[in-house]
Amino acid sequence: HAGASSYVPKSDIVDELADTVWSVLDLAEANRSRTELVGHLADRETRFRLSTDVDLISPLVAFVQEGLEAIGFANEGTRAQIGIALMEALANAMVRGNLEVGSELRRTDRDAYDALIAERMREEPYRSRKVEFVARESTERVEYRIRDEGRGFDPVRVPDPTAAENLLAVSGRGIMLMRTFMDEVEFGPRGNEVTLTRRVSADPADEGT
Repeated sequence: HAGASSYVPKSDIVDELADTVWSVLDLAEANRSRTELVGHLADRETRFRLSTDVDLISPLVAFVQEGLEAIGFANEGTRAQIGIALMEALANAMVRGNLEVGSELRRTDRDAYDALIAERMREEPYRSRKVEFVARESTERVEYRIRDEGRGFDPVRVPDPTAAENLLAVSGRGIMLMRTFMDEVEFGPRGNEVTLTRRVSADPADEGT
C-alpha cells in the first residue's frame, strides 16, 4: 500500500533479501531498457474495436498521445493537434454515426442532446454498433482510420466548414478541426469511414504549438 515493489518475510530475510533486491533492480533496469528500445521503433500498427461509449474516447486519445511521445513523433504541440483531430473524428463516429444524433440538436438544446446520447447508448440497434480504430505510426508519419457502423452520409454534400459563413456553425466544426490539424482527411464513399494522416514537417519550426 505504501508503494513497495516487493517484500521479504522476516523469517526468510537472510536467505531471500539479496535475491529479492536483485529482482527489483533487474525489473527497473528492464524498464529503462524498454524506454531506450522504443526509441528504435520503426513503425507499429494498433487496432481497437470499440463499443459505442463516448467515455472511451478520451482514454483512447491519451493512449495514442503517450505512444507518439514514446516514439518521439513531432513535438508536444503537434501531438496535441493530432489528439484534438482524433477526439472529433471519434465523437463523429460514435455520436453522429453509430448513435445517429445530429449536431444541430446540440446547438438548440444541449440538455436534450446529451439525454438522447445517453438514451441511445442503452438502446438497440445503436448500443451494439462498434467503432473500428486502426493506427499506423512511425517516427515520420502517422495514419488513423476510424470506421463506424452507422448509416453514413455523403461527404460531398457537407458544407465547406472553412467558408466564412460556416465558421461559427456547430455542424462541420469537427471536420474543420480535422482538416486544420491533419495533412490529409479522406472520407470513404459512404461517409462512415475517415482516414487522418499527419507527417513530420521538414522544418521543426513549422510544427504546431
